[in-house]
Amino acid sequence: MKRISLVLLILMLALPIAGSAFAQDDDPEANPLRIGLMVDQSGALTVYGYELEYGFKLGLVYQSGLDINEYESLEDALEDVRIAGRPVEIFVRDNGSVPDTAASQARELIEVEGVEILVGAPSSGVTVALQQVAADYDVILFAAPGASPSITGDNFNLNTFRVCRNSFQDAAALGILAQQVGPRWMILAADYEFGRASAGAFQALLPNYGVEFVQEPLYGALDLTDFTPFLDEIVAAQPDAVLVIWAGAGTLPLFQQIEERGLRDLGIAIVGGTDSNDTSAVALSPDQVGQYGFIVYH
Repeated sequence: MKRISLVLLILMLALPIAGSAFAQDDDPEANPLRIGLMVDQSGALTVYGYELEYGFKLGLVYQSGLDINEYESLEDALEDVRIAGRPVEIFVRDNGSVPDTAASQARELIEVEGVEILVGAPSSGVTVALQQVAADYDVILFAAPGASPSITGDNFNLNTFRVCRNSFQDAAALGILAQQVGPRWMILAADYEFGRASAGAFQALLPNYGVEFVQEPLYGALDLTDFTPFLDEIVAAQPDAVLVIWAGAGTLPLFQQIEERGLRDLGIAIVGGTDSNDTSAVALSPDQVGQYGFIVYH
């Protein structure tokens, strides 16, 4: 359904754009719709970057009614995709989850390549930077999969169209857990836009379900590999549950160290999001059955 909505909106947006272009050339085949796909393929959120790239491309093929099995490659199938009669050109840019890099790439894509639509990004911080570029150049940004509520909250503008959930919805899904694991919670979050905005969402919403946060959230760098100081602080506070807000490669050592430190053996419930990608399969082992969370599909 998300893919259908996405392509339908692209279709509607492409029509007025196409109209101005066709004044010079009535052949839609000569006026490809250029899309900038802003991903991370070298930073901490690489796994989400590849999911975004191939998920978006496959979605276009699927919505066009094409059978991917009839083509030798995904790129071959994309050559037959049409939106408002126009072929599609996708420009993939790896920003490494660095906002300034992404903003510079987006400006170049618009000015040099004639990109009309931006899509991204895995990093919420990057997405916020892209929002400003989209507004400055009056192009549309499809915001996904970054989940920070601020994207369609404090930073919202009319050039932003969100195609994924936000952390307030995650928080609502977890509210019922307060009755199962106890009311005293702590938060351990990645120190960037997604982590801080998501922590704020959980702090705002979960008290409505009886949750009491025993102290302010603990924040660690997204590329952190040693979580010992944070786990020691959690053990000392003895909350009923610790809510983990993390993403990307750091998820693996974090959950491994949580298990090694024995938080659940101390009666501390582990709560967090589980992704639809391979990160969770690698990070989680059979003896971690019993953790709580929600599943996010990208």
